Amino acid sequence: MNTVKQQKYYDAIQRILNGKPSNPELKDLANKGKLKLNNYSVEREAGMSVGSLRRHPDIKAAIKKATITKSKDDLIKNTEAAEPELIQHYEQELTKERSKRIKSNKLKRQYQGEIERVTVAMKEQLSHHQNMMFAIFDLIPEDKRQGMFNDALHAVEEEQNKNGLSPIKVIK
Repeated sequence: MNTVKQQKYYDAIQRILNGKPSNPELKDLANKGKLKLNNYSVEREAGMSVGSLRRHPDIKAAIKKATITKSKDDLIKNTEAAEPELIQHYEQELTKERSKRIKSNKLKRQYQGEIERVTVAMKEQLSHHQNMMFAIFDLIPEDKRQGMFNDALHAVEEEQNKNGLSPIKVIK
């Protein structure tokens, strides 16, 4: 009895692979191009109940192997049937994208170099400015320094009051 069932399953697999199932439900799927080889469709095509394949691991293995083989064959057919113009079009797009990437990487390196040069120049300028300010500060006599600070602070406080900002508080 088991061999008769197994033969029904193998025949069902073959009919599905050929695209000519006898089950009306599967015929409709085949006509629509949506018929797939899986446990459910083999059980339906063989006229067995759903889940009856769980006791037949050898049939399941055959279905899996046939599915993999069919997928490889379909892939090869699709690759051979692909139009050369389409392939050429995608190769051209790929070439354009690669050239864009190369240009953007080149610009990126260029801008990074400019950023580094500007950063170094800014640090040098800041250092020079600070040295000048200390030198100018040292030229002011000590007795006039405090008066100048107070005048500058008073001017800043007046400006802040005009603009509605809180005044600077001097801690003595």
